[in-house]
Amino acid sequence: MKKIYFAITIMLLAAIPTGVMALDLSNIRLNGFVSQGYLDSSKNNYLDLASKDGTFQLNEAGITISAQATDKLRIGFQLLSRDLGPEGNNNFVLDWGFADYRINNALGARAGKIKMPMGLYNEGRDSDMLRDMVFLPQSIYKESWRSFMGAAQGASLYGNVDLGGLGDVEYQALLGEVNIDVSSVYLIQEGIIGGIEENGLVVNKLNFKCDNAFAASLVMNTALNGLRLGFSYLDVQGVFDGQLNSFGGTAFPAVLEPFTVEAELKDKYVLSAEYLHQYLSLRTEYMQARNNIRINGHPVLGTNDMVVDTAEGYFVMATVPTFTDALKLSALYDVYYSNKNHKGDTQTGEGYRKDIAIGLRYDVLNNWIIKAEYHDIEGTAPFLVNYNDDPLEKDWSYVVAKTTFLF
Repeated sequence: MKKIYFAITIMLLAAIPTGVMALDLSNIRLNGFVSQGYLDSSKNNYLDLASKDGTFQLNEAGITISAQATDKLRIGFQLLSRDLGPEGNNNFVLDWGFADYRINNALGARAGKIKMPMGLYNEGRDSDMLRDMVFLPQSIYKESWRSFMGAAQGASLYGNVDLGGLGDVEYQALLGEVNIDVSSVYLIQEGIIGGIEENGLVVNKLNFKCDNAFAASLVMNTALNGLRLGFSYLDVQGVFDGQLNSFGGTAFPAVLEPFTVEAELKDKYVLSAEYLHQYLSLRTEYMQARNNIRINGHPVLGTNDMVVDTAEGYFVMATVPTFTDALKLSALYDVYYSNKNHKGDTQTGEGYRKDIAIGLRYDVLNNWIIKAEYHDIEGTAPFLVNYNDDPLEKDWSYVVAKTTFLF
């Protein structure tokens, strides 16, 4: 399927007339942004930050270069630098970069590193101007997964189909691969490394190969002005190859045998609804995703059949203007369960998270915004145990503020 899909996309791109490839330099655009945030949490550290003491390790910078080569061909890329505790460390990486050839409204093709169509907001999550709160709702858009769930390298087909009096539908299908940095917070604290080292083992080497990443979305712009409905689907499969260093300080030969872990984010789907009005914005999404893990034979780790947990999450968010259009007030209720069939332990807070938040956004200028918000949280999912040496508190909170400049 992957070969056929790529072949169709490449044929569409190859159909671009030769003269189209001549680039008019006057059409090149340069944009960018810089942001700085501050996060302070009570009782528990959050997102692998030393946030109980307050931290400024929350910043981003991006540079975007794009060009409309012809009426149908657009090319561009974005370099992104971010710092989230040990994640990113202000190193610039290619956030996205692709060639986009739109034949007509109903059909277009992209090739390169393409933003992942997941929910209504994943593709625009790098732009603070497009959202009213500092973080997207964490039940759907985990911040620690952002580095590898933001985009995939491959090819996509997309378009818009007119439904007459009912509105129109935007569709997108993306097939490719994702890269996971083996030094990422996700792996070290939440994923394969974190799970293994919890048992006293030390991972010495780890490599990741993505077998397949497929994402698809349908978004209906209804006849009711401001109302959008969406459905998106995601499936990512890959294999981790690694080697242990020691067990309890002892490196006997059996420990050093290579191990293989099959990992799968299977059948993740998101249902979305959004209503935008001059005096009220309403947003809600619901998500389910199967997380499959299988460890293939190892003298110490053993062989585990596929471990299947189905995560569940949803949020409801409302935003209204205040006494001035430049100042907006948002309220968020965000819920996540690590396993939808087991709603967590309400005594310890393990396995679930409920987040009630209030936020303010102030547009100082057209290119300068300030956000501040308070989150009151019950529960320690997902993965909060891996960010804290001390026993976790079920009830905790955090405040976060961020300012962003665009140029």
